[in-house]
Amino acid sequence: MTCASSQCSRRKVSSAYPPDEQIRMRASHFSGSLNHFDKFPNEVLVEIFTAFAENLGVTGQSSFASLALSAVCRRWRAVALAVAQLWRHIHVRSPRHLEWMHEALTLTRHHTIDFFIEMCDGDLALGTLLLLDDSGCCRRTRKLRIDIWLEEDSHAHLIQEIERILQGGAPALETLTINGYDVHGTGAIQESPQLSLHHDQLPALRGLSLYNVYTPWPPEVFSALRQLSLTACYNGYAVPLPRILDVLEASQQLEELHLDRSMPLAGENWSDRLDRVVSMPHLRMLHIDEHVEEARVLMHHLRIPLSVRVYMMIYIEDPPETLGALLRGGLGCMPLLQHTTSASLDLEPAARGHVCCTCLTDGDGRMDIHFHYDGLEADCLELSRWFLEDFGQLFWRSPLRKLTVECNLAHVSSDEWVQLFDFFPDLHELRVSGTGNPEELLRALATSSPAEASPESDAGDSAGASPEILLPSLHTLAFDSLPWRDRLLEYTGGVLAIRAYHGLGLRALHVRLRGRLPVERTCMEAMHQFHLMTLGRLCEAVVYEDLPFKERQ
Repeated sequence: MTCASSQCSRRKVSSAYPPDEQIRMRASHFSGSLNHFDKFPNEVLVEIFTAFAENLGVTGQSSFASLALSAVCRRWRAVALAVAQLWRHIHVRSPRHLEWMHEALTLTRHHTIDFFIEMCDGDLALGTLLLLDDSGCCRRTRKLRIDIWLEEDSHAHLIQEIERILQGGAPALETLTINGYDVHGTGAIQESPQLSLHHDQLPALRGLSLYNVYTPWPPEVFSALRQLSLTACYNGYAVPLPRILDVLEASQQLEELHLDRSMPLAGENWSDRLDRVVSMPHLRMLHIDEHVEEARVLMHHLRIPLSVRVYMMIYIEDPPETLGALLRGGLGCMPLLQHTTSASLDLEPAARGHVCCTCLTDGDGRMDIHFHYDGLEADCLELSRWFLEDFGQLFWRSPLRKLTVECNLAHVSSDEWVQLFDFFPDLHELRVSGTGNPEELLRALATSSPAEASPESDAGDSAGASPEILLPSLHTLAFDSLPWRDRLLEYTGGVLAIRAYHGLGLRALHVRLRGRLPVERTCMEAMHQFHLMTLGRLCEAVVYEDLPFKERQ
């Protein structure tokens, strides 16, 4: 029977039954499918429900979602109530959730619990903390997160209550997160309340995250941590630099360290240069969001592994405080500076208010440095030059192979490009984007090395030797989204011809221009085709694209 005739016969059979009978037939069909699922033994359901509970922990959902499982049938309800892991993720946001907290604590029996408490109401906050204390469940709490969304005057009292509860002991607590938010949305609160922690009360603590809550850097607690995050935890408190270094040296197990406006250093400590290096061999993630003085202290004293991921946001008020001022003298503590193989520089401060540098190694190592300049306008024009000079001086030992630069090319002279390229003679790939005319850059690519320009040998020995062009290993050059220039291809061809004459031909040239007017596209098409053919003879591969003016809008 064909497919068409089969469908026709099905329609005839269906039409022979009244609508209610059709519904009963379909229901019996699907109930048969459900009966197969009902044959699963309870042990299989337990495994399924346990996996569902683990997914709740990963996604940060409440155990409220488990109620749907208990509403399917009586057997599912019995199995769900027997799986204590289903009820361990307790979120408290309202008085209704507080009632649910009583029931969930009973269902979890003696298993560990994950608490997420949002304190948006003073009475609810105190009621939740009272229940947390009286029920004794703090001793079997595995994860505790508390978000305080109240007036600033209430923060100190709530932190004292939390500290009192923790002093009673939380032997199963692995992760503690406390966020003291400003309810008015004006940023950090004026004075961070203090939270004292003790290792004998929190022996299993491995992750600590505090926002607007100050802790006096307890070494016995920090020494056992794997993750530490402190945000806006300074606000007037000060700790001597040697004590800071002692705590970091004791924190050998740290894998992630996040410091955001939380370096409790007094001003007099910045000038106390200690010839002391603190090694953190297990560190995999380092995030620093500080002013330049605090960041300088960290980078001068921390020795971090090569595979670390570093992110730094540095706030600067003085223009000369650039990359060199921050990291000068810190080469020994930062192996990334000596093993960087790929770097990307974004030097457009006038448009974004900051300049940044991204450095990569052949392994997993990565370093992102952002310099945020506040209140600078005219001085921003010099930042590109300062940054390029500092970058060359700091990374000259690294085997840099790929360099990407986004800048206003009009701000960088050919001599400055020559100085930068002289630091990295083994550069293989160069990519440039931004604004301005790249002629100064192209002129530098046709320039001989400064060491060859004035040789120490006599004139007779140097007469027969040809000058060595910069970047002899360069095989890929890319201009990405540069403004349209009618003679750019012609000038590029002249530079590549000079390099080809010295045996330094390119493998690939990528040119992508923007803003070409339609009249220019029509009048100069033949000339452009000629220049592209010339470039094709000088390079193994040429990729050219220009976007008309209307596509740039």
